Amino acid sequence: MTYHFFSKHAAASLAAVIFFCLITFHTYAQQATSSLTGIYVLDGNRGTFRDANIRDYEFVDGFAWRYSWQEMEPSHGNYDFRPLTHIVTRLAAIDKKFSWIIMPDLPRYLVQDRQISTYIAGGTLRPVPWDPDLLERYRAFLTAAANHRIADPKAGGRLVRLRDHSAFALFHPTFPGTPDGALRDEGAFTVSSVPGFTRENLIEGNILPVMSMTKALFPNQVTFVSLWPIHDDNRRQALWEDIEAAISRYNRTGLWMDNLAASRPCPNCSNYRGFPEQSWAQHLANRNGLLTGFQMLGSWDRPFNVNHVPKLRFARPTDGIDHGIQAFDAQYFEVYVWDIDNPAWQSDFRRYHQQLHQQ
Repeated sequence: MTYHFFSKHAAASLAAVIFFCLITFHTYAQQATSSLTGIYVLDGNRGTFRDANIRDYEFVDGFAWRYSWQEMEPSHGNYDFRPLTHIVTRLAAIDKKFSWIIMPDLPRYLVQDRQISTYIAGGTLRPVPWDPDLLERYRAFLTAAANHRIADPKAGGRLVRLRDHSAFALFHPTFPGTPDGALRDEGAFTVSSVPGFTRENLIEGNILPVMSMTKALFPNQVTFVSLWPIHDDNRRQALWEDIEAAISRYNRTGLWMDNLAASRPCPNCSNYRGFPEQSWAQHLANRNGLLTGFQMLGSWDRPFNVNHVPKLRFARPTDGIDHGIQAFDAQYFEVYVWDIDNPAWQSDFRRYHQQLHQQ
């Protein structure tokens, strides 16, 4: 009798453990999926550490925060992570996700260090992207940030490392030394114009080391890479194709651009035209299993650049979201706060928020 009782008890316990594991896995899968998708409010230059645009609408998944390496390491080895603590703490308090965009501004001491090779572009002294000492300094900064501890309400208020924080969902690394810290060309300042450029130097000497350190230090976050359809002198295969192939080696990784837009020919026209077009943004249309994310080109409610207006006229931000989904199967969108706050558009935001989380 004791044996049979023990067997039934053990079986019930085992069943409970399996059920708990399945529920836990399902919950984790849901959390992992939700961190890949959604509508995020883009920060602005107001408030404490750029926090004025944080919103608690139910259709907003999180907050995209732009802050640079330079601002967090004002001098060699001296880190200031107070801004990081402030933003993550505010978002965790309202159960919103954190998306960190590392801006391209580099610590000034880098170009003053004679150990680091430099070059001049646009009248500015810059470190060479594939300099090993530069990348080691970047690794040290990211390591310090990943290990910085912030209270997490979902961990009982305990201090946890940033890399483990429940609010931290997405990370956009910079590629130090490249034009604008991204894999794009800036007018005459192109990736291929950097002295000593070869595809091997760029990919093996900068992109893969940055991706490897990012994925090792932030394994729980989705990594988005700013990649544009860039070229060099080799026309047999586009430069972006080799870069995309290298990036696609890493899981939970996506491609991102800050140029999503849509316009209509008249105020009540039923059809919109979306930008970027698939024929130009081929790398987003053929992703090799990579995710796709966008930042809006501008605000439909308050255009701040006259060059943006033709691509935004008579449309609305959810037309841009629809284009991103239909043309590129995009899952992640950074939207300007003026558009998020416009009451006339909020019902559409709710609808697309639901659609994104049902995919």
